[in-house]
Amino acid sequence: MASSSKKLGRREFLGLLTGTATSALLAACGPQATPEPMRPSPEPLGEPEEPTEEPAEEAPEEVSTEAPVEQEVVVEVWGWDARASEDSNPVLQKYAEAHPGVTINAVNMGFEDVQEKLLAAFVAGTGAPHITFAAVERFATFMKMDVFQPIPDAIMSLSEYEDTYFQESYDPFVWDGKPYGWCFDTGAAVWYHRNDVLVDELGLDVPTSWEEFTYTAGEVAADTDEDGENDRFLMPIQVVYDMWLQGAGIPLSNQDGDILPLDDENFDQTVEVFKRLSGWAKDEVVAYKTPFDSASFEAYKNGQWLSVAIGNWYQSFGLKGFGRNPDWDGVWRINPWLTWNTGDDEEQAGAKWGGACWAVPKQTEEVELCMDICKFTWANKENGIWLAKNRSIVSSVRACYDELSQIQDPFYAGQSYFQITSLAAERAAGKWFGGPNYELFGGVFGEAMDRMVLEDWDVADALNEAKNHFEAERKY
Repeated sequence: MASSSKKLGRREFLGLLTGTATSALLAACGPQATPEPMRPSPEPLGEPEEPTEEPAEEAPEEVSTEAPVEQEVVVEVWGWDARASEDSNPVLQKYAEAHPGVTINAVNMGFEDVQEKLLAAFVAGTGAPHITFAAVERFATFMKMDVFQPIPDAIMSLSEYEDTYFQESYDPFVWDGKPYGWCFDTGAAVWYHRNDVLVDELGLDVPTSWEEFTYTAGEVAADTDEDGENDRFLMPIQVVYDMWLQGAGIPLSNQDGDILPLDDENFDQTVEVFKRLSGWAKDEVVAYKTPFDSASFEAYKNGQWLSVAIGNWYQSFGLKGFGRNPDWDGVWRINPWLTWNTGDDEEQAGAKWGGACWAVPKQTEEVELCMDICKFTWANKENGIWLAKNRSIVSSVRACYDELSQIQDPFYAGQSYFQITSLAAERAAGKWFGGPNYELFGGVFGEAMDRMVLEDWDVADALNEAKNHFEAERKY
């Protein structure tokens, strides 16, 4: 679900969802978001494997050995951040090899390139790919445009679909009782922390709630270079604020496109959430920074920042990728999303950040073939396991986790991030729905947080101004 500052890492999630402290960064909150760099190559977990040609008997589907086409066809698949090419292409080519007459061309572009080309094709009525990667936070907008094919019952019924994927993953892709997107990865949010510093060095208890986090952050914050300003923090706060809204039980949006945290029913609770978040930043116990730029990755490398609350994908892209310091291998830990207050029900704690699916545009003539390709590639237990082990994709396919949860990662001192994120995904079920105006959320909440932290606005006044901005700009 990601991320407002500059968007590095998870496509333009930064621009869509988080707050920023400058106008230049706020400019990333819409269609001009910063292009995304390629993520570092993930480390394979377990023994390297080849993607399966056919799913095992217990997999959620059977793949035919004859192509459902009568003539040769070239299937175009669009994606970004290696999702179509390095991540999915080995499995896509296994499908093509088993189906004479089918050629699959997996094309990777920048996130904005995909969006602009898709929108141009949808407006023109021609030019869309056979299969496209689709960001969860934009999916509702696409549904308002009526541009995607529903998954036919003959390919996968709704009940089969719901049995295949985590609810957290599929909720945004089910409309009017019909599934439209083949889930790719879980967008569950988790909390990573440096156990060696918090527990071994400082003797602190690991917080189990965001209420306890307030105390821990204060104990960690320090001016290590004695220049008069704190330079060590428990974590940066300029990230997806709506994760904390979800965790506090506040709904985000609906199919009509409303911004529910700011309506009359939820406003007072939203004020309380932002009082805590802005208080952390104003008290300088967290860094009012983004976790996605080069300076932030350096802060993790040099030990200035000791935790991050974010989507599960950051475990490979950030901590084991751009922000990696080999000296810290084995000291990080992963936690499910913390409860809002101490004593809250852990099973009700949870938040969703991002995620994506593969969808078949209505311009596609070879619907049955393309749906069959999607089912084999992204709804298949064995292929989901391959993507997880070889490409570090935290799959949405439930059946993968009996095996994946057994994998112990030495980077996390033997924890299985697959096991923990599957738990986080279960807790995030029903927590998130973007709505067709969701692209505005990051901008209005980011502006509000800037006013609270940088200009000392009253929290309620800043949020009321955010509501006014949203209503002025909403499209639906």
